[in-house]
Amino acid sequence: MDTHRQGYYRISFSVLHFFLFTVAILLFSSNCVNAGQWPIPDSGQTTCYDDQGNVIDPCPSPGEPFYGQDANYSINPRSYTKLDDYGNDLPVTATFWTMIRDNITGLIWEVKNKDRSLNYVFDKYTWDETKGYIELLNSEHYGGFTNWRMPTIQELASIVYYEQYYPANDRSIFPYTRSDRLLRTFI
Repeated sequence: MDTHRQGYYRISFSVLHFFLFTVAILLFSSNCVNAGQWPIPDSGQTTCYDDQGNVIDPCPSPGEPFYGQDANYSINPRSYTKLDDYGNDLPVTATFWTMIRDNITGLIWEVKNKDRSLNYVFDKYTWDETKGYIELLNSEHYGGFTNWRMPTIQELASIVYYEQYYPANDRSIFPYTRSDRLLRTFI
């Protein structure tokens, strides 16, 4: 097994900015020239609103009041590939996966699970402890890689699903994401 795949960089985190979800570890694929230089994924926003905050259903058409909201457009629709413990692609129908590749950004995220393994959903880390966790992932060649690291806020924002919150991510992709509302007061 190749323990380092050229052109990929791993990233780790346990709490996402104001959403606070323990989703994943992330890596850059070779198609990401520099951090933040990738197509912007669609926001996931599908609901339209009027100027009073009332839902408009269906969303307005061109020429109608309130047309032009985010929900009127779908640019770079979200697309993910499930990955196994070694970073190999899994079928869409797979019921267990340990990583997700974002096919828009090329980033790969660790997926928390409930099997009490290295990426156990109920393990929490302080900022200082996260360094040790990343070192452990790299020493264990997690996913067949040895270059995991923390993501930037921009990288984290690429997986935010703006149509929902607590947690603000796609639960079908990150099924065991935790949302800890109490901790958000510390950010």
